[in-house]
Amino acid sequence: DDGMISNPPGGPPPAAEKEIKIGEDGEYIEGFGNGLVNGTKIIDDHFDENVGEWGVYANGGTFKIDAVDGELLVDISKPGNLDYSVQVYRDGYSLNKGCVYDVEYDIRSDIDRVIQWRFQINGEDYHPYYQEDAMPIGPETKHVTATFTMEETSDPAPRFCFNLGKQGDLDSMTSHKVYIDNFVVTIKDASNAMALEPLPIPIAIKTNQIGYETDGEKLFRSEERRVGKECRSRWSP
Repeated sequence: DDGMISNPPGGPPPAAEKEIKIGEDGEYIEGFGNGLVNGTKIIDDHFDENVGEWGVYANGGTFKIDAVDGELLVDISKPGNLDYSVQVYRDGYSLNKGCVYDVEYDIRSDIDRVIQWRFQINGEDYHPYYQEDAMPIGPETKHVTATFTMEETSDPAPRFCFNLGKQGDLDSMTSHKVYIDNFVVTIKDASNAMALEPLPIPIAIKTNQIGYETDGEKLFRSEERRVGKECRSRWSP
């Protein structure tokens, strides 16, 4: 038995266009038809060996990151003058429209300060999908939890950010350290999630200048599988 049935006992009736899956405990798994399964950890970072897929962006701030004693250490020499002058980010996952996500992590700092954290579009105007501002942290480890729904169009390449630059009454020259650990993002409810749209396949064109005037009409052949025919077009070198 591969766990796939047409109508799970005790569960909701399957949608005609969706595949239904039953978990090991016999429970109906919501959202399976869109490729998402409740309880899946799309990010699960613990920094036991290295910083993994975490990166940095600096805009007037001076800092470095490293994995130290099983935590992500952000060693800030100068916070700069902007909230994102010191930014630590995580790429490499997707957010689906209508999907509900749980976020949790541990964080502390060797001084009292406030920070901003957000899921955002990674380009254009960099607006947030979800954001928390002026969150206080200090020497005692804080376990942060939040739940949010992706309300916008599915994003195959968003960015999560800790903005650790100047915020609140933090002086732009105050050196300090921030420690992050156990960063986990989990699919909580995929029942209303939209599947990601496949990326378009670029069309490959073959042509040359031989036998044509510079601005003459050229004949090119498309190698993109869905086209499969020759087309006439204008082409310039």
